[in-house]
Amino acid sequence: SESKFSDMWVEVLAASPDTVFSHRAWVKSELLMKDFPYKMLADHNLGTADAYNILDEKTGIAGRWTFIIDPEGMIRGIEVTSGPLGRNSEELLRKIEALQFMSANPGLACPARWTAGEKTLTPSIKIAGQVGEELAK
Repeated sequence: SESKFSDMWVEVLAASPDTVFSHRAWVKSELLMKDFPYKMLADHNLGTADAYNILDEKTGIAGRWTFIIDPEGMIRGIEVTSGPLGRNSEELLRKIEALQFMSANPGLACPARWTAGEKTLTPSIKIAGQVGEELAK
């Protein structure tokens, strides 16, 4: 997925409350992290987690969240993932591609499960409750 993100001009940053020493150990020892291509940010003081409001104040534990932030710094997508649940980079890429398409094509919307080349919509009160019919045209 690294090349797909690069091809889309997307920078991926991974942040965790672990130290840089823990990050290094993970990358060196965890098979799933072999050749991990992304920058890892050590948020040991939890400042980033607190700033993004993903810090559980009671436990002091940062949640597992994915943020899509556009070039202007606006958050365009947020996904919360339960601790033991894995994430899907293909779905993340699909969302980014849809957001980039809509940015380049103001006034158009990408329906649920949209992928490149599929039909888009022009939002309107006329299609409210009839999106399926509109897509079938």
